[in-house]
Amino acid sequence: MSRRALRRTYVAGNEVYDLDLRHDDGRVEGTYDPGDGERPIAFDVERLGDGVVRVTRDGVRARATVVRDGDTAWVAIDGHTYELRIEEVGGGAAHHAGEEDFAVSPMTGTLAKVSVEPGQQVEADAELFVVEAMKMEYVVRAPRDVTVAEVRHTVGEQVEQGRVVVTFEEAP
Repeated sequence: MSRRALRRTYVAGNEVYDLDLRHDDGRVEGTYDPGDGERPIAFDVERLGDGVVRVTRDGVRARATVVRDGDTAWVAIDGHTYELRIEEVGGGAAHHAGEEDFAVSPMTGTLAKVSVEPGQQVEADAELFVVEAMKMEYVVRAPRDVTVAEVRHTVGEQVEQGRVVVTFEEAP
């Protein structure tokens, strides 16, 4: 069993909540504080692949797309996108924030730039690709040192939010 304690800050527009969560093999439990006192929260998370998860809370299921960028996770669910800033309990950055072996588009748009190619070794935080939508650009960066395994889309191509654009393996 993998038990991790996380402190997250949930940001939705001007609202900011603190969450203290414990993640244990698909079960998440903890508390959140919407500003008027702590409340319990519990839900199950099942990874479906390519950044998509199924969340079940109180018998209600929803699909969500999760895009991680360093210590921030963007969660798109039911037509809304939420920002979670992640840190280890006790401070410091979350080392597990970039464990996936792929990088996905954080929004639906046009692939404006691809900065890597298969076989290329890339350092943490290096630019992988850029997605553009409605005159807004979003740079996706490597979460850690990796070797690019595959680039699945080309410049000018439309990509959906959560679509895998680059896959990678651990750098040697």
